[in-house]
Amino acid sequence: MRIISFAWTTPAVMALRKTCTRRDWADRYALSWHAGDYAAAYNQLPRVGGKQFGIVRLTKRPYKELTSKMPADDYENEGFKWMAEQNLLIQGKTPLDFCHAWINAGEELWVVRFEIITVTSTTLNYPLWPSLWPDVFTRELNKKER
Repeated sequence: MRIISFAWTTPAVMALRKTCTRRDWADRYALSWHAGDYAAAYNQLPRVGGKQFGIVRLTKRPYKELTSKMPADDYENEGFKWMAEQNLLIQGKTPLDFCHAWINAGEELWVVRFEIITVTSTTLNYPLWPSLWPDVFTRELNKKER
């Protein structure tokens, strides 16, 4: 199975609040991906010690788009809204500032849309924010703590 490394947006994927990523992939590589393909979700590339934390499935074939043409909905789809709610920074910037800089750069990147199939590991030492899991999981965890 191929991998996608989410790096600084890993917490948003683990929170089930990221369904899109933009990549500076070579055309040949990007075109080898298809809707329905599965990928192991990593927090970093394995060669630098990354660990798998889940599995995602592509919902569309990747396509090129200028960041300046990014739809407004992708602020949330990229996980930026959730990261802002958690007061997380992306490369030292607020998610909104990072997103604006990205839009202003007008880079042509591959858009990869996916759904999260499973989160298979919680061993990445990310804090468990209250909004991390849907209410049903939170209720089950609370029952076990009583």
